[in-house]
Amino acid sequence: AAAASGGGAVGDQCGEQTREGGWRLPVPRAAVLRAEAAPTRAPFPLSSNFIADVADQVGPACVSISAVGTSNGYGGGFFGALSGSAGSGVIVDGERGVVVTNAHVVAGAGFGGAPRNVTVQLQDGRTFKGIVVATDQPTDLAVVQLEPDSATAGVGASADAEGKGDGGLGLPSARFGSSAALRVGEFVVALGCPLLLRWSCSAGIVSALERTSAELGLQGSRTAYIQTDAAINQGNSGGPLVNLQGEVVGINALKAAHADGVSFAVPSDTAKAVVSQLLSKGHVSRPYVGIRMFDLTVNALHQLRARDERFPRSVSAGVIVPGVAPGSPADRAGVLPGDVIVEFDGRLCTSAEQVIERLGYRVGEEVSMVVVRAGDVRKEITLVTEEAGATPGEPARNGWRMYRKD
Repeated sequence: AAAASGGGAVGDQCGEQTREGGWRLPVPRAAVLRAEAAPTRAPFPLSSNFIADVADQVGPACVSISAVGTSNGYGGGFFGALSGSAGSGVIVDGERGVVVTNAHVVAGAGFGGAPRNVTVQLQDGRTFKGIVVATDQPTDLAVVQLEPDSATAGVGASADAEGKGDGGLGLPSARFGSSAALRVGEFVVALGCPLLLRWSCSAGIVSALERTSAELGLQGSRTAYIQTDAAINQGNSGGPLVNLQGEVVGINALKAAHADGVSFAVPSDTAKAVVSQLLSKGHVSRPYVGIRMFDLTVNALHQLRARDERFPRSVSAGVIVPGVAPGSPADRAGVLPGDVIVEFDGRLCTSAEQVIERLGYRVGEEVSMVVVRAGDVRKEITLVTEEAGATPGEPARNGWRMYRKD
């Protein structure tokens, strides 16, 4: 076919000879067409002051929070000793005056049955009295409600800045974005009041996603964290972690004790789910399944196989179930002690953290799992979760209930 179509075709297939006696290989026409048709990704529109633009947009919704309470201990005198805490927060509903912060920021507020009051200061200097609506210890989140009639104007506040007069506070607010859409390497901005210094901004990138509480050695915490190298210091806690679209993608929570550039934030998707429940019913409902779990590590696998010759030989990873609570959803569905969970919610499962994450806040819903049990018997199980016990205004006892219900 090449000979019949003449030298041009031969040149197309084999290249052409250069004046120096070498050969220049051609680019196939199909490749040229593909290259011409390939869509080009538009560069992200950044100004030379893109961090400042984000700070200008979200900064007014960032607040400083101080909490003072009393503790009834020895040496405190008749009134008890003063205790307190301080940090940052972000207004997520400017009309109703709803502020999201960390639970540990408001931990010093109130005493006994007294209202848990805090002082909230805006960037423009206005100060409000706030009431702690509810807290959730497993996610270290809290909701504060500003009292409309408590505003005092600060330096720089406009004459009509104390409210709109129509029942709404008319405060600046920030909107939640999707933490699930975050990518490692994405720019983020941390806003807050570190070390009691007012209105600070730091910037960095998303260093990692889905840092588990087990990785960080946090007892009682049941949430994955966003890791960032944006500076988050004492006092930054509760402030917003923001993407370049001005959306809150995290609530700043903690930093590594002996390292710089290693800080963590609660993902916004978690914050949205928790805040919604705290506002609607004063506590967070979490699913109760009724099992104990631990990861099937290599060492555990070898020990179990050596101890019991009937232990599944086809399993190399998963989550072992050493105990099932009698009468629990797992028990009623047929989960047995010794089962190995290899799939949960339709996906492979290699850690207990994955089970907890996929359960999320699914109370009263069906969840499916695949277990492998003695003799390499593979079984698909569907169960309906129940709500773990909770006291109004407080988190579910012991956080995520997997084994005990009361």
